[in-house]
Amino acid sequence: MLGLLKNNRYLIPKIISICLLANGIVFYLYTRKRRDLTARGIFLITLLYAIVILLLKII
Repeated sequence: MLGLLKNNRYLIPKIISICLLANGIVFYLYTRKRRDLTARGIFLITLLYAIVILLLKII
């Protein structure tokens, strides 16, 4: 899997985008369960993923 990503760098933002969607679902579930502290951490990681995607698209 890592060899595939090493050879095809354009796939990295796409895979991170899928992770971003998964984080959105998990964030929604945790906010519904009133786990605010955990949801805040998931939100911060989601923002970090979004910043990484933007940087990878610019480079």
